[in-house]
Amino acid sequence: MVGPTNTDIPFTQSEWNSKISKIYNYWLSIHPKSNELPRRQDFDPMDIVDLLPLVWMLDIHNDPLRYKFRLLGTALTPILGKEPTGQWLDEAFPDALNSGAYDDYHYVVRTQKALYRKGTPQYIVPEYKTIERLLMPLVDRDNNCQIILGLSVYT
Repeated sequence: MVGPTNTDIPFTQSEWNSKISKIYNYWLSIHPKSNELPRRQDFDPMDIVDLLPLVWMLDIHNDPLRYKFRLLGTALTPILGKEPTGQWLDEAFPDALNSGAYDDYHYVVRTQKALYRKGTPQYIVPEYKTIERLLMPLVDRDNNCQIILGLSVYT
């Protein structure tokens, strides 16, 4: 297992990959009000067409808490070695349960905060040494985290 993501690191956008920064600024722009998080219907993929190959979404299911791939960008499929859309995360990638990534997903659901990470990939992708990733919550009408919107850049 790769270590957990440090949620206290004060990364600034100037240190981020430009694609990470772009989706974060887009996510901020679709907040309905300053004190509300965006919902799925606030997100329009046509607004970020150039980023879609790196975008992925996980649906949140409760009791028990599980994640299901809503979509995986086409540039990520060859990196991860499969197309998991429609599959449960723990079935598509059994090692994810013991990875820091799974804890990161829980963090986003629990805190409803975006989470940035740059470091060693938490899934096994031997050709890549670094992942830069942003996870952002999308909520339902009751303000519960319904979807994790992610963008990942592997180098």
